Amino acid sequence: MKLFLYVALSFLAMIIQVKSDNYKNLLAYYSLIDKFDEKAKAIDTSINWKDKLQEVLSIPTEEIMNNFKKTNPQWVEQLASAFISIPPGQSSTSTKSVNKQIKSLNENHKKLCNTVYSMVMSTMEPSFKQISGFESAYTKVTTKNFDNFFLDKVKAKLPTFKTTHDQLLAKINTNINGVFVRLRDDYVNKLNSLNEHTSSLPNVLTEIKAAQDKFSVAVSKLSQDLKAFADGAIKCAEFLLDAKNLKFKSNNNLSGNELKQLEKKYEELFGEFQSLLKKD
Repeated sequence: MKLFLYVALSFLAMIIQVKSDNYKNLLAYYSLIDKFDEKAKAIDTSINWKDKLQEVLSIPTEEIMNNFKKTNPQWVEQLASAFISIPPGQSSTSTKSVNKQIKSLNENHKKLCNTVYSMVMSTMEPSFKQISGFESAYTKVTTKNFDNFFLDKVKAKLPTFKTTHDQLLAKINTNINGVFVRLRDDYVNKLNSLNEHTSSLPNVLTEIKAAQDKFSVAVSKLSQDLKAFADGAIKCAEFLLDAKNLKFKSNNNLSGNELKQLEKKYEELFGEFQSLLKKD
């Protein structure tokens, strides 16, 4: 499946996970919050368990996506289709060095798009199968007998998880709204203006390379912050599940069959999204 379809369906899934009860049954943290709340409030009603757990486990996908799209709603599509070709009328005069420049820019652009895809996917709530060890740990907690001692430990730990969650989210949104968006838009604008400066193609390619390098650094930094945010959610899930060594499976680490199932699920989500649009 092409990068564009992957990312486009990621955005669709973001909307569907809010509206579709069927899909919610596959979401790891949603399911954990729901089950934990059900068992905890039967023993301790001193706090709203669901609200407290959502504060530390829920991934604010819509908030992050809206920040991504503020200055350029079509940025994903533009990046996915922005591979460079020699402008019309330039092919006969292009030198080997220019062709080499373009090849290098396109290779780096492909890597950049793959990183952006992974980054966007990391803002989505993971499914059971995307976290190694989650399903078995979740099954155990559904049969575990909660007691006040365990719940008091959870209540004592929740403020720490919330502080980490809020600090990382603030850092991510500040990054997106500042350096990331500025460098992204500069890079996209330079790619889009390529055909307007055919008389000085080598110079334009040099400018694109400089913008690409700066944006790559911004993507790498934001990816690290998003990973830290995801790792924080994993640690919180481990604590609630009394589990160890839960780990994300990147799409690169999924088996061929698992990846096909994921692609199929996104295709199903696309159809469901169209149905939802007709209802709204």
